[in-house]
Amino acid sequence: MTPPRLFWVWLLVAGTQA
Repeated sequence: MTPPRLFWVWLLVAGTQA
């Protein structure tokens, strides 16, 4: 199970790299 916080961090990183 992935914590929602980690998901947010991943989303932020993806947005920065995109």
